[in-house]
Amino acid sequence: SLRAQGLEGFLITGTNVNKSQLTKEGIVYVETVDLSTSSYFLHGMRPSREILIHHQIYEDFPDVNVVLHTHDLLALRYGNSPRTQKRIFIANQKEAREVSRALTNSNYMTLPKHGQFIIGKTAEEALQELLMYHQQAFSSPLRTALHSLQAAATLAFFCSTSGAMFSSMVGAILREQQTFADCKRE
Repeated sequence: SLRAQGLEGFLITGTNVNKSQLTKEGIVYVETVDLSTSSYFLHGMRPSREILIHHQIYEDFPDVNVVLHTHDLLALRYGNSPRTQKRIFIANQKEAREVSRALTNSNYMTLPKHGQFIIGKTAEEALQELLMYHQQAFSSPLRTALHSLQAAATLAFFCSTSGAMFSSMVGAILREQQTFADCKRE
């Protein structure tokens, strides 16, 4: 989402919009959100399910102009960032506040088994934060160790399978040599 400069609300993608081929019809302008009545006034299609989280972040962080919501599986598995206590898919007001609080000391936070929220003053700043956390997850010692263990297990399986086949072949050759030990060699 993006804070609407000069206006009170923000722009957010609509529900079930293909973000790789985004058009202006897929963007919703959220003018106001009234948490006391759980209602919002908007222009466009139905907004993203995370509308309350985006709204809460913009309320709590006046200098934030961009909120990214991603689903980086590598960062989910190996990342190290502030996170909510439980997984959140469609946030209520209390959960939206929990997400916003997790961003108090970091521009990046994780929703367990779901995704991440990243904030920035600009899109470039938010994307840099996203990239940094993705690279940290890719380079994490846990990921490296698990990758090495997986490679070792694959090698061990291959060696044990190949070793058994090799041993069987050597045994067959030795038996064959025994069988023809009396024959003259030419």
